[in-house]
Amino acid sequence: MLLQVNGIVGEYWAESVKTLADLKRLLKKLNLSDAFDARLKHVMTTSSPKACATKNKVAIEEFMVVIAVRRPFNVIGVGSPWELFPYRVCFAGSSERLADDVPVHAPMMIKSTCPAMLRSVSGADQDTEVIPISFIGCGSLGSKMALHLAKSGKYEFSLIDDDIFSSHNNARYGVVVDGFDSIGSPKVNLIGRNIRALGASVEILNIDVLELGKSKPAIVDKKFRYILDTSASLPVRYFLAHHAKLSACVMHSILYGKATMGVLAIEGKERCVRVDDLMAYTNTLCVKDDRVQKAMYGGTITRESFGDGCSSATTIMDDIGLSVLSAALAGKTNQYATDSIVPDEGWINIGHLDKDYQLDWKSHALPATYVIPRDQHFGWEIRVLGNIRDKIEQESKGSSVEQGGVLAGMVCHLSKTIYVTLIVPAPDGTIRTPVQLDIATDGIAKIFEGIHSATNGQITFLGTWHSHPTPSPPSRKDRDTYAKLTKNYDLPVVMLVYTGGRIERA
Repeated sequence: MLLQVNGIVGEYWAESVKTLADLKRLLKKLNLSDAFDARLKHVMTTSSPKACATKNKVAIEEFMVVIAVRRPFNVIGVGSPWELFPYRVCFAGSSERLADDVPVHAPMMIKSTCPAMLRSVSGADQDTEVIPISFIGCGSLGSKMALHLAKSGKYEFSLIDDDIFSSHNNARYGVVVDGFDSIGSPKVNLIGRNIRALGASVEILNIDVLELGKSKPAIVDKKFRYILDTSASLPVRYFLAHHAKLSACVMHSILYGKATMGVLAIEGKERCVRVDDLMAYTNTLCVKDDRVQKAMYGGTITRESFGDGCSSATTIMDDIGLSVLSAALAGKTNQYATDSIVPDEGWINIGHLDKDYQLDWKSHALPATYVIPRDQHFGWEIRVLGNIRDKIEQESKGSSVEQGGVLAGMVCHLSKTIYVTLIVPAPDGTIRTPVQLDIATDGIAKIFEGIHSATNGQITFLGTWHSHPTPSPPSRKDRDTYAKLTKNYDLPVVMLVYTGGRIERA
């Protein structure tokens, strides 16, 4: 029953209701005795133990009395002047009236968890627009990042993963799972259940994203603004780069070095810089950045199997370090997503975690990738990273002699794609004239031995580049030189010419 107070009370009353007699005294002070007696008579007639027995109904053990009090100001945290005081009155015996000593309890009013509450607790604007984000992968990293974002109250989710939960996953998963009814369950179901408990909307897709892509290349509906791949799967990255039909901004997050380095790569506007470009550049950083090199290729990956027969295997790493990095990576993701503007450049954010759990971040922006499509003469697509294109242009413009150097980068045989990610300066002894560039070779082999060693062979020799001070197409000599480069070399070789303000393939 709901009882409403409109009068003014000028003194403070401590909560002291323990029995029906206490409640009646409080109601008398509030001038609600008559209203309560009338409602109680109705309750006893219809719902008392005796009334239920007469009507052959299941007995009701208690009923609720709620007093609505209008305060002179809005109640703190409510935004309304009305404060509710609930009381549970317990039935006792089978008589037609309640004794004054029956127990009465004052329960706490608990508001259910919802995105608005989460935004308020997180300090976010209540008018913040809900951001649709799709997660590919709900493993250790994905589960933690998804829950961090869900607790902000600012996101709705799509979860894509076909993996199941094994008991050893508890060592560093986003949720703790117990019981045979949950161990062996799809990971998307477990994370989805926790996200729903927070009141957030979530779509669960218990399927391999590669299988999903065969029937639905777009993967997710157009409402999803971001796709975050945390799967650490090369086939998934390849699919996202070369075959997925996406309008969403693709993000890629991965851990290296037993959770001592975390990477968040963010594609540029309209995919002007793709996730494969960004990760090719990340590999190139190993040439000059010792911390990146050590995390990616400086040690052996320790894996351990759990269970008999076709057991489950996992990479060994510490949950504490993983949790610190996953929270920071979720924070970086939130920064970009809440800007609601997809950057024109591609971005790589790299966080290093030291032994004292201190984080050090470094970000790299890549301008739009310059793409030379494959054709009938050369069956490889050449993707010149934006920073390399800019460097070639800067060295070429205003020079009266030909400039040039050696190209390095990655080769993907599966997609027949060449990524130009690094320029090795021409060695001393290189001849430069207005119509000729003869690149010396002294020391080049040793330089590439170091590049191969630092990048585990991922970054390799690709060819050369040079400029034409006077705009002209690639010359016969350029083509003869290219033929010599490609002779007896198994990998594809490219020769790029900067002429007339743009880069061409010789």
